[in-house]
Amino acid sequence: MMIKIIAEIAQGYEGHFRQAQILLDASIKAGADAVKFQLVYADEFCTPDYKYSKLFKSLEMKNEHWESLVKTAHDQGRELHFDIFGEKSLQMADKIKADAVKVHGTDMGNIKLLESVSLSKIKNIYLGVGGGYSVEIENAVKILNGKNIFIIIGFQGYPTKESDNQIDRIKVLKKEYSSNPNIQFGFADHANTESQLAYAIPAVAIGAGVTVLEKHLSLGRTLELEDYESALAPDQFKQFVNTIRICGQALGKSTAAPDFGMSEAERQYRNNTRKHVVASQPIRKGARVSPAEIGLKRTSAKDAMTDPQDVCGRILTKDIAANKPFNCHFFTDNNDEA
Repeated sequence: MMIKIIAEIAQGYEGHFRQAQILLDASIKAGADAVKFQLVYADEFCTPDYKYSKLFKSLEMKNEHWESLVKTAHDQGRELHFDIFGEKSLQMADKIKADAVKVHGTDMGNIKLLESVSLSKIKNIYLGVGGGYSVEIENAVKILNGKNIFIIIGFQGYPTKESDNQIDRIKVLKKEYSSNPNIQFGFADHANTESQLAYAIPAVAIGAGVTVLEKHLSLGRTLELEDYESALAPDQFKQFVNTIRICGQALGKSTAAPDFGMSEAERQYRNNTRKHVVASQPIRKGARVSPAEIGLKRTSAKDAMTDPQDVCGRILTKDIAANKPFNCHFFTDNNDEA
């Protein structure tokens, strides 16, 4: 199973183009499938008197810088995504051909923005539902009908406590939207990166059915860039990517075939461990084999029969000793013969 891994830069670029370039390059080298930045224009994010208004103002970059980042990502075969917070950032993301935009949980009830997103040319919409109620998600999905929607659970708790993730919510949402083929599910992880749970919690989400993982990447905890509390350094992120790829392989994909589409290794395991049908007592040629005369045991035979139903009721063409395995050549084709 293929899991899309998004390197979440968020505000970690801190408004510096060179820093954004370094983070993008580090994300690509670490193996991320996509990289996401917050495309911030302070005047559409908050009022001037908001306590973090100066911070948001400092995150603004020139349009050509954002265009350059998109080009770099595309040249390297990666997607570039943006968190958008209003009409201006949406239009900018559309103009520079972003591969996807994410409507942050802060805008779950922003009907005007959701309607603008639905009218944009951008087809892939990530819907951050951390802190969102079911009715809000339902309304957003209706507005975004026709788009490829990725419902992303998870929220930033600097870092988020394990018990606060409620990953089981994925099962509820998958059931609710099972009839919509354009909806997938993801998890935005914000685990403490100083713990091995930074790798384990996303694996739990994969088991719950997500196909997208967001994970913060920073240049290092000691720099204390924005969101560093739940961010991995580039070398850690590379290890994270490798781990998640293996988890995806372990999850696999079952089919409707009788053997569920099991691997060749598992089929070999079946062949090696299956017990063979053996005679529990001597049986003479011409006798019709009864259930009381057979048992199941492992033997050294290479072509022994394994299903008792293929043996019982059939007529032997030769004597068979106790503990000997049955072979399909031991029987007459005409089971009516006495």
